[in-house]
Amino acid sequence: MTTIPTFPEFIDYVLEETKDLVGPRDWKGVMTWKSYTAKCLPCDVKYDVIMKLETHKEDEKWLINTRNLTMLSKSRDWRHLSSTSSIRRNLISQLSRAQLDGIYKNYMVDFEMFNYTMDKYIDLVKP
Repeated sequence: MTTIPTFPEFIDYVLEETKDLVGPRDWKGVMTWKSYTAKCLPCDVKYDVIMKLETHKEDEKWLINTRNLTMLSKSRDWRHLSSTSSIRRNLISQLSRAQLDGIYKNYMVDFEMFNYTMDKYIDLVKP
């Protein structure tokens, strides 16, 4: 019988799979949560637009209007499902400070690229 891992167990698995990975080639075999820098190669591709999930709706409207992509406004099947802040807080509160620090360390380039910090989560984690 297989048991579903808890969120902290899943994070431990991701941290183990992603420790000591630096460049996109290092991430090639990672089958869990791949770094954006390994997926999108922001230094190798000249993107016209970079959208963030936090402002996705506004960014999408801007993109559709400025690039005359009105056909896209009718297609919604590709969207990410969003989570509420209470769900995120609940999941993060299950983590230890070491796990949170590990996430930051393993995905530091992504955090810096999108100007994210862990500040708002530090008080939520277990000591």
